[in-house]
Amino acid sequence: MLAPVRAELDAVLLEVDALEDSLVRARAHLDPGPFRADMSVHAAHARHPGVTAVFVARGLPACTACAVGVDETLAEACEAEGLALPELLDALRALESGCASS
Repeated sequence: MLAPVRAELDAVLLEVDALEDSLVRARAHLDPGPFRADMSVHAAHARHPGVTAVFVARGLPACTACAVGVDETLAEACEAEGLALPELLDALRALESGCASS
């Protein structure tokens, strides 16, 4: 009896996750400003495909679908991993200027 309900709930949760991802991408594209400390990890990933390489090069988790990334800011991610926020922001901003080196 519970199996069909669980299957339906799982399907709905997948749809909600997809909608949430779409909203994060849309919000990132609507924000014309530079990468900044208060930007969420997911918004940063949605903003430029090179963000993953920048994160990986610095030992940051590069998961674009983790639950924490929706609310965790770049500042919080740096603090959690012991990284210098200005250095990460400089690398991310270089992506948009076309001078990026991961």
